[in-house]
Amino acid sequence: MTDVVVEAANGLLRCDPAAEARMALVVRRPATALRLWLDGRWSDDAACAEASGIDPETLPLDERAVSRLSAEASLTVVCSAGDRFAESALRRSGLTGTSRPRKDGDPKNTAPRAAPKDFVRAMRPHQWSKNLLVLVPVLLAHFSCGMEGVLRAAGAAAAFCLAASCAYLLNDLCDLPADRAHPTKHRRPLAKGDLSVREGLSAAAASGLCACALALASGGASTAGVLAVYWISTCAYSFHVKKHAVADACALAILYDLRLLAGAEAAGVDASSWLSAICLFLFMSLAAAKRYAEAKRTPAGGGRIAGRGWRKADLGFLESLGVSCGNISVLVLAIYLTSDDVRGLYAHPKILWAACPAVLLWINRTWLVTRRGGMHDDPVVFAAKDPFSWATAAFVGAAGWLAA
Repeated sequence: MTDVVVEAANGLLRCDPAAEARMALVVRRPATALRLWLDGRWSDDAACAEASGIDPETLPLDERAVSRLSAEASLTVVCSAGDRFAESALRRSGLTGTSRPRKDGDPKNTAPRAAPKDFVRAMRPHQWSKNLLVLVPVLLAHFSCGMEGVLRAAGAAAAFCLAASCAYLLNDLCDLPADRAHPTKHRRPLAKGDLSVREGLSAAAASGLCACALALASGGASTAGVLAVYWISTCAYSFHVKKHAVADACALAILYDLRLLAGAEAAGVDASSWLSAICLFLFMSLAAAKRYAEAKRTPAGGGRIAGRGWRKADLGFLESLGVSCGNISVLVLAIYLTSDDVRGLYAHPKILWAACPAVLLWINRTWLVTRRGGMHDDPVVFAAKDPFSWATAAFVGAAGWLAA
């Protein structure tokens, strides 16, 4: 029977080990990456693979290819990204064959292109609901900016959706090893191998450029400037800040506040310091809930959350941090309701006091659900699917409408 030659990178694995090795070097070992480039070895797949420190056991196998090749009597695996990747793939696949370096004339397997749905999944459109915060300043200003201001704010919200997708893609590219070890994140397109590193980088670049153009068209240089600060902060978070406990939660809360500032800039309304303070404490609470849920799912002997600075032993601290910040946000809301700003905006400001117990109930119920293990997703996404959260939002909205 004819000898079947398969390239390890795209024949037995659902990813390109060479591309992932270079990505890992740039993200985690930039000094080593620079040294390889200066030595002229950056194009050497084997050298990059060895220096990257990637565990070959974590790379996803292409089960369909393995099933197809299992019927072949004679199989040779070409080690295009270093022997250890090919040998690991061959051993884990259970196929009978040998591995050797590439030779001139060997066929080169071509990686299948990702389906459009894989790009959409990697961009996480279900997370775009967070960017409705961009429209909140317009709502609280009672649409004083007019329809033009509303449309500009809507454009800014769309720009933030694309910028967020760009950041999610970059985050997933940087987090490949941690995501593959995570109980749920291993199903993400990049971690699973449905989307290649090159395709992920291309999608991130396209999303970022479109976001920038949309921000400039919607709110001009000021809105684009806030978007740039948001994107740079998000990248700093993905590359470094998220690895540090407390700073991780603070950064997430600040990123939410930047959305509010962008909406105010785009619509041309004043950015309320009261709103910023309330949201800062509220989203600090939700960030703590997100990490609490992840830490709770971490095995008892697992120590840290993969890719984060939090440990399972921090559950008590996260709970106290989250509950206290959530209740402080209600306290700031109550103080705001006594201010001259409220009396100038609402004809019946006393009706707004109904919002305080409603939000207080929602925050503490959210934390009770989290503590009991019912928070299986990001708290903001959880709220978008939760009937009780929708009812609370409707009640608070009705109080605001009656107060006006």
